[in-house]
Amino acid sequence: MNTQETIIKLIEEGLPMLLNGVKAMPEEKLTWKPAETARTAMEVAAEAVSMLSACAGMLENRGMSKHGDDESRPTTVAELEAAAKEGAAKLYAVIRAFPEADFEKTLDLPWGKMSFFQIMSYPYWNIMWHAGQINYIQTLYGDTEMH
Repeated sequence: MNTQETIIKLIEEGLPMLLNGVKAMPEEKLTWKPAETARTAMEVAAEAVSMLSACAGMLENRGMSKHGDDESRPTTVAELEAAAKEGAAKLYAVIRAFPEADFEKTLDLPWGKMSFFQIMSYPYWNIMWHAGQINYIQTLYGDTEMH
């Protein structure tokens, strides 16, 4: 298995963890904020899913890609699943076509310089980060079951 397929496999295995956490939540908890300044589980999940397409765009265009504003992000579980499926398919195609010789080339982004390898692998760790946040939100309202 080459590097591109390894990254794809990690995302394929991580994305269901994020989605299963959201799907296990009661609908009223999807938009619940555990604190005034906190984000909801749906906001967190939508951001993670939006990064699939955003990173695909950065890799494909070799430049900054639109992250997706709040109005265009999914607001229901069905929309979230559809966006995840579409974004993942796009990202996987771009990763498979990305030349390994360009992995260490960099892109200047608003938050700093990143190599294309880092951009390619960013969706995986971002998904896992947000899956953990969703699981933590679940414990705050009493759900301690693993989803």
